[in-house]
Amino acid sequence: MTNENLNMKKINFYSFYLLLLSTLFFVKCAKEYGDPPYVMDEQNITTLQIEVSKFNNEEGQLVIAIFNSSDQFLNTTFRDTTVDINEEVTIVNLKDIPMGEYAISVFHDEDKNGELTENLLFGVIPIPQEGYGFSNNPPVSSSAPSYQECKFEIFEGQILVVPIELNYF
Repeated sequence: MTNENLNMKKINFYSFYLLLLSTLFFVKCAKEYGDPPYVMDEQNITTLQIEVSKFNNEEGQLVIAIFNSSDQFLNTTFRDTTVDINEEVTIVNLKDIPMGEYAISVFHDEDKNGELTENLLFGVIPIPQEGYGFSNNPPVSSSAPSYQECKFEIFEGQILVVPIELNYF
């Protein structure tokens, strides 16, 4: 083999290697932010199937709040519920949801006090001490995400699965 052929093989190998690394990086980034809502087999009853994962432990309960308005987001719920945590992934099915636009927030109420327990950093900035999450799994930042980042739409007769991954500080 000539030097030119060896150099071409090296270039092809490095190109393939770079493409493989880039693909793996993008797949990791896409998975890191979680899965968006997706539709299961449609039926006659409109159902939200909320699947919450990444619990630190199985103590306490899961508090779920569903909002149907950007004006009321994180203030006044459309529907809410509290359920026991009994597995690595807690699944909650809510039936007869009217078609429309919604956003969900959840938190892992480890101490069962009904509130997201927070500590103040520098006496000013609230830092959650319990796990929390939102529909669409938006990236965690210094403040809660907006309704626009968390919203999804459900249609008549649909079973919509909403996966939510908890975040802990």
